[in-house]
Amino acid sequence: MSVKFITAIYSNLSGTEFGGRQSRGGHYRYSLLSLLKITEADFLCYTNQEELESLEEFFYVEHLVSKEKLKFVVFDIAETKFKDLINQNKFYLLFPKELEGDIFFNNYVKFIKKKTISELKKDWKRSIENTISIHEQALEKSILIKLTDPILRSMSQQNQVVNEPEDLFYKGSIILSKEIDNLKKRLILLENDQFDFEIILEKSKISQVNKISKFLYFVLGLTFGLFLSLGVIFFKIVLKNN
Repeated sequence: MSVKFITAIYSNLSGTEFGGRQSRGGHYRYSLLSLLKITEADFLCYTNQEELESLEEFFYVEHLVSKEKLKFVVFDIAETKFKDLINQNKFYLLFPKELEGDIFFNNYVKFIKKKTISELKKDWKRSIENTISIHEQALEKSILIKLTDPILRSMSQQNQVVNEPEDLFYKGSIILSKEIDNLKKRLILLENDQFDFEIILEKSKISQVNKISKFLYFVLGLTFGLFLSLGVIFFKIVLKNN
């Protein structure tokens, strides 16, 4: 069973209705690159048209990531059919005076991040261990038939492309041993990596609350009315004297 992860990179949402932090493009790219290095799974990444070319340059050209392993799809999030529904669902949390709401919400986000990473690491670990087991079985077969180097099945006469046998053990014991070592290194990297990156989320902030009491409004209104009345009386006196 093949595994595919779906993610998205939209680095230019700061100041828009969708929210977003400034200058996060490089962070998002290297976070995705680190995930590509520790798993055999394929990735599907949604992005916008403005960032597509630079993303392909970064992953395909600079870091030689296979287009089969990472595929980009242009998707305009402003045109999704659920946009209006999403914008309508705005929720607010009210806390008692004793509870610092921003700290509570930030801690909740960190808890979800930790829980999600823990579950993902279990899935990635299981995938790598299964791949190692398959390679080890193929290695036993290659050792049994004393096949050290890869064996070629045929060569296409039209385009001169070399075709290898489909069975994994035909890669030979040398190649299989090296691939197993690389998979085990990825497994160690996965177990030691704490994924200690910043959360892709605007942190909650304390809103300025109007704390002026109703009594103060009453006093201000009474004072304004008094001065207005005195002004009208003074104006009438001036007109009468003239």
